[in-house]
Amino acid sequence: MVDNTWSEATHPGAVPGDAHFSWLAGATHDATASIWSVGAPAGPGVTEMAETGRSDILVGEIEAADGIDEVLDWPWWFCPETTRNSKCGELTVEFEVDPGYPYLSLAAMIGPSPDWFVGVDGLPLLEGGQWRNQVVATLYPYDAGTRTSNRFALFGPQDDPPGPITEITTESGQLIGPQEIGTYTLELVEEG
Repeated sequence: MVDNTWSEATHPGAVPGDAHFSWLAGATHDATASIWSVGAPAGPGVTEMAETGRSDILVGEIEAADGIDEVLDWPWWFCPETTRNSKCGELTVEFEVDPGYPYLSLAAMIGPSPDWFVGVDGLPLLEGGQWRNQVVATLYPYDAGTRTSNRFALFGPQDDPPGPITEITTESGQLIGPQEIGTYTLELVEEG
């Protein structure tokens, strides 16, 4: 389940009227695969996802990568309760995980924004050889390092050269701030 908690309570004065997480994409994978990581530059797929909310390039990159089992892609918005938009979709999704590929990486744009996103990178779903019954991943905002704008709008000046992906902190000064913005709650539905 995706729980987008971005609200006036969590981010006073820093919530646009159409606050949402855009398309959610990623994969289940082995320990050798990486879709995105803090400190690394954003590839074309992460750049498209973070700047526009679309996941087409990212999904193509994932499909071509080694160490991937299940490609995950849900092309709708994941909205907090206060956002009413026809693009908002289901908050609960299902996927299968193979024991040989027990890691999960996901990303979704924080929308609207120049290049901010939420996600998990290599989240382990197995512990001691057993599936974890429930995993709650706290979502903090990240900056893809591709745009310098600091407002709740798409695009803005491109960073040349682009910087690395960074976690948004108090010191970085972005409007979204460093506070928690939601959670991914993963529950084991069926073991088979």
